[in-house]
Amino acid sequence: MNLRRNNSIKKSGMNPFSSPKIQLLILLLHFFTQCKSIAKKTDLLPIPNPPYQENECRKSYPLKSSLYPTNKYAGNFQKDETEYKTIILGDSTLDYIRRFPEYHSDQTQNLAVAGNTLCDILEQLPAIKSKSPEAIIISTGGGNDLIRKIPTEIILQTGNTLFQELRMLFPKTKLILAGVHPTRLNHVNANRKLVNSGFAKKVDCYVDTEVYFQVDQEGKPGFMELLDQVHYSKDIAFRIREGFIQCGAEF
Repeated sequence: MNLRRNNSIKKSGMNPFSSPKIQLLILLLHFFTQCKSIAKKTDLLPIPNPPYQENECRKSYPLKSSLYPTNKYAGNFQKDETEYKTIILGDSTLDYIRRFPEYHSDQTQNLAVAGNTLCDILEQLPAIKSKSPEAIIISTGGGNDLIRKIPTEIILQTGNTLFQELRMLFPKTKLILAGVHPTRLNHVNANRKLVNSGFAKKVDCYVDTEVYFQVDQEGKPGFMELLDQVHYSKDIAFRIREGFIQCGAEF
């Protein structure tokens, strides 16, 4: 019976998609697909006057963050007037955890921006609108700086300036820092311990990220611990989260 009906459709030249209801459905699907695509593009459109302050560190860091002054980041940060308990600052290590809604509650504001250096974070401090957060988490302490091969003495100087600025702005807030974790990049691995040791005593609580990895003789993480050359897995991300909690951060 179905075969005969199909044959009759072919013979009569009927188009199964010619139904007005079907055409309307196709049109609506196309519309929503286009809107979704447009939304993704407009999320990254530059915004005028993002919360930003120039700093001397920019002389040593020629590349500014291209993501921060966009709707997805600074644009959203400007609109948020909530008073948060915990503030997250940093780079992709804490930017990409946005895809895991269970990572933190609505008491935490995530101001991390993929690609951020310590200089970027320092210049983005005006994005923090909470007057007295209980904790500020910074991750990482110089990861992208090392990737860009900024001299270690400049990294240490920039990080110390960042901590001093945060102390002045939030004298009662606990500063928590995640050290640069093991990667598969030789330059980062060769210099991260010097940077980490220089920062460890500059904050209220330091999270030694290396303890969450199983590194080989070359100091490189296991195959399943990194998603690529630098970024760690979801499992590692949540282990480091436990380190933040042990430091007193509330998520």
